[in-house]
Amino acid sequence: MKVSIAWVLFVLLVACSHAETWHYDCDSGGKAQVTYDGEQAVLQYQGATHHMQRVISASGARYRDEALEWWTKGSEATLFADDQGQAGEVRDQCHAVR
Repeated sequence: MKVSIAWVLFVLLVACSHAETWHYDCDSGGKAQVTYDGEQAVLQYQGATHHMQRVISASGARYRDEALEWWTKGSEATLFADDQGQAGEVRDQCHAVR
C-alpha cells in the first residue's frame, strides 16, 4: 500500500489541532460562541461571525479583528468595540456556560 506524503501531513495537522468551542451567556441577554484555535478565535455574536487574531495581553487572552475586541480571563469575557487598535466602549459582558 502506498501512502502519499500529503495525506500523512494532512492527518498530522488534523491530529495536532486543539480547537475548543466555548459558549457564553451575555449580560445583554444574547449568547456568544467562540472557537479558539491557537492564535485565532472565531466569535459568533448577534448573527455575525468575526475571525480574530490573538494580540498581546498582560492578563487573560485578547483577540481582535477590525471591529471588535474579545478579552477573556477564566470564564469571564468582555466584548469591546475596537478603537483604532485599543479597547473602546464595552459592548457586552459574557460568562462561559460550556
